[in-house]
Amino acid sequence: MNAWHKHATAWWEALFHPERARQLVLAPDVSGFSRFLVATVAVLYGVYGLTMGLFRGVFPGIVSGLKLPFLYLGALAICFPAFYALKCTAGPRLQAGQCLRLLLNA
Repeated sequence: MNAWHKHATAWWEALFHPERARQLVLAPDVSGFSRFLVATVAVLYGVYGLTMGLFRGVFPGIVSGLKLPFLYLGALAICFPAFYALKCTAGPRLQAGQCLRLLLNA
């Protein structure tokens, strides 16, 4: 749990201080920060889907809360290889993990 708190603190610092975001994205992922980002994004999209679905009822809220994280992560999984290939040819040279952290932080 201490590692999750450390990751959350680093993420909030990157959001409030954009100059630190570059260091966070380009740092090697030694302590599981990418897993933290994927889990955080999935939970936040789940909460968003739940609240949007609750306008239609409880069951649609639950379904939307489960569906929306899978839609986002599925779209990311489908589009990431093409985005990474374009990023390598036209932009700065980032490793795949760095590019994924950049997309999840954005």
